[in-house]
Amino acid sequence: SVEGETVPITSVDRPCLVMAEVKADGELELGVADPDLNLDEDGVNQPQALRVSLRGAWDLVEAKGSVCAWGLPGAGEDVRVVSSGEEETIIEILCRHGASYDLSLR
Repeated sequence: SVEGETVPITSVDRPCLVMAEVKADGELELGVADPDLNLDEDGVNQPQALRVSLRGAWDLVEAKGSVCAWGLPGAGEDVRVVSSGEEETIIEILCRHGASYDLSLR
C-alpha cells in the first residue's frame, strides 16, 4: 500500500459494492459483491467477471464467498490476480448468484 492512502482502490469496471479496510499490519481486507443476479431469459444465473484495480503491488492471500449466510463452494477459484506490478494490481472476480466475496491481500 502507499503511505498516507487509506484505501488503495482506484477503479472497478462495472457497478458493484466494495468495502475495504487496511489493517495495522498492512493487510488489505476487501468485501466485494455484485448484487445483480445476471439472470438470462430462462432465469439462470450467468457469472460475470468484475475487475477491481488497486494502487500498488498486492498478492491474494485468501478468498471466500457467501450467498446470504451460506458459504459458496469453490469461491477461491472465482478470484484471481490478473496482473500485479509496483504501480497497480488488478483482481478479477467471477461474480455469481449475487454472492459476497471476502478477500485478504498483502
